Amino acid sequence: MEFMTLVELITQAATLLMIGSGIPPCINMWKTGRTDNIPFLFFLLGELNAICFLVYGLMQSNNVLIFLNCVSSVVTGGCILSYLAVVQSKLRPLAMLSGALLYLTGLYYYLNYVIQDETKMSDNLGFCGCLVSTFMLSTPFLDIIDCMKRKSCEGMSHVMLFGALLCSACWFLYGNLLQDPYIYLPNIPGVVSGLGKIGLILYFGTVKHKHSD
Repeated sequence: MEFMTLVELITQAATLLMIGSGIPPCINMWKTGRTDNIPFLFFLLGELNAICFLVYGLMQSNNVLIFLNCVSSVVTGGCILSYLAVVQSKLRPLAMLSGALLYLTGLYYYLNYVIQDETKMSDNLGFCGCLVSTFMLSTPFLDIIDCMKRKSCEGMSHVMLFGALLCSACWFLYGNLLQDPYIYLPNIPGVVSGLGKIGLILYFGTVKHKHSD
């Protein structure tokens, strides 16, 4: 098996696991009617990211991007609709959703009526997707800041953390093999934030252990 094929398979497996990890919280949201721990902004950014890279994958004829972003857009879209159905105050999430739709509409108009050239369209779409993905994968830094303020990592899911770190690392490697900066650059903050969270878990875990002694 070629190294590239192996990386593709591992990347697909890691990404599917990460996509699937968003389903249990949505099911729990339906059961409890609570949306406290549902990161709506993260899901919304994930949907924008999936749509951008789905079209980018089609333009690049990349089956891995096409398949994974098809699955991601369906699952994430379902989570977004579930959140909107359950949440009590719908004004803020609907405003955020409207902003996302305006962004996609503006991007469609810009690419099809201003750029028009297919090569430039692909580059611009990849760049826009890269920006969204970078912002999305930078949101965990807010968790790091919160943990540092509280001096505790309580409530942080270790499974989600290691899954996200593995996923970002796989996409970083895959993007480098493709020599596509739009794929590997956004995953740098994902890897850095993941390692930062592990460092905080080790540090605050050690501190807690010392106090308990």
